[in-house]
Amino acid sequence: MLIHFFDDKKNILGSTFIIHDITELKTIEKLLFKSKTHLHALIDNIPSLVWLKDVNGKFIIANQTFLDFFKIDESILISDNIDILPEHKEFGTLSPTNLIL
Repeated sequence: MLIHFFDDKKNILGSTFIIHDITELKTIEKLLFKSKTHLHALIDNIPSLVWLKDVNGKFIIANQTFLDFFKIDESILISDNIDILPEHKEFGTLSPTNLIL
């Protein structure tokens, strides 16, 4: 980012150039993308219905078997927070009482 300093007559008195190294940020972004890709590959190859919801019950991810079973697109499932299993809210919600590792 280039910043100029002016006098009262709008003459440039000086300039400062600010540079921010984002190498570490870009490296972390690449690692995160790779990790997310591996996670998708793993769950998409599980023949069972697999999904993950956050503590508020909002879908974070679902495998292709789940999407095919409910005939829904993942982008709609995640963005619209559709309640597919209303009678079993605790079944798909992440909480300390039902978290299974």
